[in-house]
Amino acid sequence: MVALLSPTSLVSAQSDSSAQKNGLLVDYVTLHSIIIDGNRKTKPQIILRELTFFVDDTITLPDLTVKMEESRNNLMNTGLFNEVVINIKNWVGTSIDINITVKERWYTFPVPSVDLYDRNLNVWWAEHNHNIKWLQYGMRFYQHNVRGRDEDLKLAVLFGYSQQYQVQYNIPYINARQNIGLRFNTSYNRSKNITYGFANNKDLVHQDVDEFQRRTFSILTDLVYKPAYYNRYVFTLSYNDNKISNTAALLNPNYFLNGQTHQRYITAQATFIRDHRDIAAYPLKGSYFEITLSKLGIGLFDNVNVISGSTRFDQYIPFGKNWFVSSQNKIKLSLPRTQPYNLNRGLGYSKDYVSGYEYYVIDGQSFGYTKLDLKNRFLNLRIRTSENNPFLKGARIPITLYGRMFINAGYVKDDLYFENNPLNNKLLLGGGLGLDLSIIYDTTFRFDYAINKLGEHGFYFHVNSFF
Repeated sequence: MVALLSPTSLVSAQSDSSAQKNGLLVDYVTLHSIIIDGNRKTKPQIILRELTFFVDDTITLPDLTVKMEESRNNLMNTGLFNEVVINIKNWVGTSIDINITVKERWYTFPVPSVDLYDRNLNVWWAEHNHNIKWLQYGMRFYQHNVRGRDEDLKLAVLFGYSQQYQVQYNIPYINARQNIGLRFNTSYNRSKNITYGFANNKDLVHQDVDEFQRRTFSILTDLVYKPAYYNRYVFTLSYNDNKISNTAALLNPNYFLNGQTHQRYITAQATFIRDHRDIAAYPLKGSYFEITLSKLGIGLFDNVNVISGSTRFDQYIPFGKNWFVSSQNKIKLSLPRTQPYNLNRGLGYSKDYVSGYEYYVIDGQSFGYTKLDLKNRFLNLRIRTSENNPFLKGARIPITLYGRMFINAGYVKDDLYFENNPLNNKLLLGGGLGLDLSIIYDTTFRFDYAINKLGEHGFYFHVNSFF
């Protein structure tokens, strides 16, 4: 957490939430001006867009405290700053100035990258004996805050058995009111490995050193409408062109359905997000709600026709000084019953998993899960860096360690592959203990010891980072 100086810390609060200033009893203030410093690259309008107060506002002192904290969180959640401090200056009578000091991050990152072909690090380490042939290697380039307008450019060139070429550009605001944005992404992937199915809830993989087994090409455009601080509407249109080898189609004729080797479709998707989390990278307070409706295939091509919807709700509640509880919940439904295998995703991917089942894939047409965490923050350091450090520029770097107890439950509804996969259509339970290490640049390392309903137990590792 960065320092936040509230008005009630500057004066003695009265029992009626008023304050004494220059011999006068004051219970509200008027904002005369907003002073911004430290923004060497970021345009002032990008900072002003995230504030919940404005020049000439008349605000009660308790409301001002809340608005200062909300504004600081909004600015931190942009990912543009290592540190944000909001103070009151020049308090004369009922007139005040607000001073906002930011420490900008380093925005240019050419990053040598090593990526996993597997679903997660645990599968690569245990199931594939951490063999380097299951890795992608190459370079990613991130240019954040292009033109000082919070625009992002991302490039990726990765090689190995699985190869990836990607270009993405994000423009958060394209209009004067700063409530409409665009995002463009195009990518091409090809791999000599292909996961063509699963049995006993384990991946079935075919590989061929002489021939690429899978090729995917996609173009995506997002139109983002953000009318308020916490609400966001995202409308997505994408084109997808996928090909597999003849061998892969023989191994699983349902990969694209009917033994096809070529799949093309357009996706239309709409998402509504209401985000009231304090710090999005590692929230401790607030809530998050998201609902998405998707139509894969809109009549231009005949080999995909899938309708899906998902909803997610997370709640984060602090209690006591360093104790926090959270609940993360998601439900996905999709139709029809028979879908191409490559689009038939359930649990075991990215953040959609139940703890203790990281080695398993549980695919199906619909799924749901809930995750409950109780955590204690027992280490909370702020390390001041040198002003001459080009990456951190005198910021106070947070290093925070949390102990965590957790229990997860999930269920996957599958009408196609359940006969050979005993975890499908079954209640999944898992729980255990963990440590979360949260550090600079929105990176969290999670170390878990979990046990599942099968009686299996072990250590699992997860990492969440913008890289």
